[in-house]
Amino acid sequence: MRTRSKHATMEAKVTAVFQRRTDLGDDTENHKKNPTTFGRIRVLPETGPLRVDRMGLSGSMEFHRTLRSKKFIPDEDDDERSVLVQTTANCEKIAAYAHENRRRLQQALGVLSAGSFGENLHVDGGPDFHAGNLCVGDEFEVVRGVHPDSTVVARFQITSPRRPCSNVDVKHTGTYTAHGIRAFTARTGYAGMFVRVLEPGTILEGDAMRLVARPHKEWTLLRVSQLLYGDHTAVMRYAMHPVRREEWQGSQDELEALADVPTLAVCEYKDELFQLLGRPPIGRYKMQSSAAEGTGGWRVGTVAAITAVGIGAVAYAALHYS
Repeated sequence: MRTRSKHATMEAKVTAVFQRRTDLGDDTENHKKNPTTFGRIRVLPETGPLRVDRMGLSGSMEFHRTLRSKKFIPDEDDDERSVLVQTTANCEKIAAYAHENRRRLQQALGVLSAGSFGENLHVDGGPDFHAGNLCVGDEFEVVRGVHPDSTVVARFQITSPRRPCSNVDVKHTGTYTAHGIRAFTARTGYAGMFVRVLEPGTILEGDAMRLVARPHKEWTLLRVSQLLYGDHTAVMRYAMHPVRREEWQGSQDELEALADVPTLAVCEYKDELFQLLGRPPIGRYKMQSSAAEGTGGWRVGTVAAITAVGIGAVAYAALHYS
C-alpha cells in the first residue's frame, strides 16, 4: 500500500458504513420488490474492514447492481455510481433549509443522522465539506491509521451529485412539492454524491478520505445541480421527462463544457446534457432508442427514447435507492 499523499487539501472522516439489504427482491426474475425506505445495515467497525471494488461495497445490493438496472444503465457505465456518500455538512444545510421553510413543509424534519439519506458512507469533514465545495472529478484516497504509519486502502472519484428520488420526501417531511426536501436537494446537490472506485480495497469506520486531485475545480456539485435541475419545472418532472432546453439554467458554453467533462456520470447527468445538445443519445436514452435505430437513425431513436422514458418513468423513479 502507498503512504498518505502530501498534497491533500480536504479531509473527511468516515463516521458510518452501510450495506444495502440484499433481501428486498431487487434481483429476482419477477422484479417484485419489498416496500422499504432506505433499507440499510450498519457495518460496525469491530466486524473489520469491508471490501470495496468497482461495483461498490461487498454484500450490498444497490440499484446499479440489480437486473432491473440493465434497462437504464449500460454495462459500460455501471461503475460510475459504485458508492453513495453523504456528508454531515450537507445534512446541516438541509436542516437549515427545513427550519427556514418549516411553514411550507407538511411535517417537521426529524434529526438527520448517519444513514438518513440511504447512503453507503457517511463522512464528516467539518462545515465546509459539502456540495458547494466538492467537485466532479475530485479524487480521494481512503487512508487508514495515523501518520506516519497510515496507509492508502482505496481510492475514490466523485462522478455526480445524487439525484434524489421520491423516497427522500417519503422519509423526510412528506412534502411532495418544489418546497420539499427532494426538490431542494436535487437543485443543490445536498442529497449526497456518487463515487467511482478507482482503486479497489477496503473501507472501515474511522478511515479518512483525503483529497489528492481536483481536475475540474469549476464544476462543484452545487453548480452542476443548479444548472441542470434548478428550474422549478425541471426539478418536479425529471423522473417523468427529460430536461428541456428552456429549463437549462446556464449558457450554451456552460452546457457544452459540462457535457464534455470526462469524469461526469452518464446516468442522470451526461445523458441529459447530450439530449439537450442534440448529440447522439447515450446512457438510458441510447438503450431505449436502440429498437428504433434500424428504421430512422439516432434522431428518431432519441424521440422514441424520450417517449419511453415518459411511459416508464414512474417505475424508474420508484426503483432508485430505497
